[in-house]
This record gives sequence, structure tokens and C-alpha cells, in this order.
Amino acid sequence: MFRKRWGTRLSLLPFVLVAMLNHLQAASPDSLVDVLERMRIQETQHFRYREIRMMRMLVDPSKAMGDMYISPHRLVISQQSPRLTTTAISAERMLYIDDDQEIYRSLKLERPFAVPGMEPFMWLVFGSGGLADLEKEYKIEFNTGGQRWRLQLTPHNYGEHDIARFWVSGNTGLGPDNLLLEYADGDRSEWQLLVQSRGGAAEQEMRRTLDQLRNCQIPLDCG
Repeated sequence: MFRKRWGTRLSLLPFVLVAMLNHLQAASPDSLVDVLERMRIQETQHFRYREIRMMRMLVDPSKAMGDMYISPHRLVISQQSPRLTTTAISAERMLYIDDDQEIYRSLKLERPFAVPGMEPFMWLVFGSGGLADLEKEYKIEFNTGGQRWRLQLTPHNYGEHDIARFWVSGNTGLGPDNLLLEYADGDRSEWQLLVQSRGGAAEQEMRRTLDQLRNCQIPLDCG
């Protein structure tokens, strides 16, 4: 009888230990350094996104959905609705393509990945500096609670059409799943992100998206 009971207790021990470890991991909050390291892209990632734009000139918010691909060298936004558009960003250039409207725009960037209106996000993903460099450009507020982390960046200086505040948040131990950009003119844009794939699979999916753009009327130097 003693051996039988002891054996039962031993058989339950792994489950008890796993539950304890899961609780300890969930209870350990992220640090700011953890989040910054996690956001720096090391491998290609494919997200499904939903964007809600709240603009002063419009009564109702506008909505968009599509796919976002982020690799160590480029970012591609393939909007699927309300109409098909593609934005491809490399360190040197941003391309915007809308075949239906026959719009093909190319913008040479003044600094690597310095995309107007997206500076904080691009810095977190592609920037090579550390926390000290980030503090030179932004006031930083970071907090955790309810199994989530939240980072707010406020530029020390910004113009009339620049970002006034930027928030990014995610679940403890994971990367971002929500972005919120607030512009100096009062407009806001919120992005909800859901990871679809990583690594080689995500790279192939991004390449297929870029291959569809080869017939556009401007050179694709970020493919």
C-alpha cells in the first residue's frame, strides 16, 4: 500500500512541477531591456494585421486588413482590404504601390529606415543603438501588469505632422501584438498584430509577395 501511494505521488510530481514553473514564468514581469531585445528582428516574421485609423476629418474610423512581413533587412505591408496596396521598405527606400489606382511612388529615405510617420516603430525593429540612444530621442515610459507589458515613447521634439506619442504592447514573454500611433495633429492609428509564421516559412511568404510586384513601373530595390 505504501509503495502504491508513493508511486501515485511520483507520477503526479512532473505535472505539479510544470504547473509551478508555468506560474513562476507567468509571474515574472518583463524588463524594458527584455522587450527591446525581443523587438529587434533576428528572423523574418509574418503577421496578420488589422489597422483602425481615427482621423479628425472623418466621423467614422477607417479600417484596413492585410499581412505584414518583417525581416532583418526590410518591412513589407501587403494590404488586402479595403483595396490591394503594397508598401515595401528597405534601409534606403520606401515604395508604395496601388495597381488599381495606378499609383507608384518611391521615396528615398534620409537615414536608414527613417520612414516618416513610423519612426519609433522602425527604430525599435531596425535600430542598431541601445537604451541610451533611445533615451536621447524619446521620453520612455514602461510598465507591466495583468500579464502584459506596455512601452510608451514620446519624442523630445516633433513637428506638426509627426508622431506625438507611440505605444507598443504585448503579452509577458512575447513580442508586440498592438501598436498605437498618435500624431501631433490629433489623428491616431492602431495596429493589431497576430503572428502567422517565422523563419524560413515567413521568408518564403514575403518573397512571394515581392515577386508579384516585379511588373510595377518603378525599380524594386528592396526585394
